[in-house]
Amino acid sequence: MRTTTLTKTALPFAAVGLLAVPTLYAATTFDDFSTDPNISTEWTQYSYFGSESTTPVWNSTDEDLDLDGGGGGGAVLGLYRTGDTRSASDPVTMTVVDFNVTGGTWHQVGLMIGDTAAPGLLDSNERYEWGIRWESGTYKLRVRKDVGTGSFDLFNEDIGASFSDTVKLDIVRAGDDYQFLANDVLKYTGTSYASAVHDTFVNYQITKGGDGAGTATIDDFGVVPEPSTTALLGLGGLALILRRRI
Repeated sequence: MRTTTLTKTALPFAAVGLLAVPTLYAATTFDDFSTDPNISTEWTQYSYFGSESTTPVWNSTDEDLDLDGGGGGGAVLGLYRTGDTRSASDPVTMTVVDFNVTGGTWHQVGLMIGDTAAPGLLDSNERYEWGIRWESGTYKLRVRKDVGTGSFDLFNEDIGASFSDTVKLDIVRAGDDYQFLANDVLKYTGTSYASAVHDTFVNYQITKGGDGAGTATIDDFGVVPEPSTTALLGLGGLALILRRRI
């Protein structure tokens, strides 16, 4: 997990100005997993496809979420904070810190938005999946659209034979479309849905699955922290710096 070292330096005027920005938005849900997220009591886990046996565990040392295990024959889980929703225009994010395959022929981990909290793979609900897929010895970034009657890959990009770097996945609403970004780089713009359908996509969740054993580590999941939240975090850091200088 990343660590931050505080140094006794003067805070730049520009940073002070940034911290003083007035609150623009209401607070929204975001998990950086710095504290116990109470997975067993406050989250919902279900089988999105097949019978998935992954166990989510909070890692208190690294301050992230470990997803260990897998389903035989091919299965995918969904995981989300019970009752949490987003507005249709809220950006959502998830950082994949690590992703390792130890058996089977395919695995995936990603972020999904849709019009129901716990859809099945081939039900009538609509959703997008944005994630990392391992298949035939290669990791890929993939955008997938599920529309009840079938599933369609809209975008694929090879990222190598091993997972060697953290990947931040973001889904951002842009007008009537959704944009899919990896490490802040735009990879695909989805234009295949009407805005009326997009406006129902108030649910979001983690998905993880495969046809054998595999592990993934997740961090910074949820609705993207807004300027007001960032400013409050900055004020907390400023207070700590000032305290140490006294």
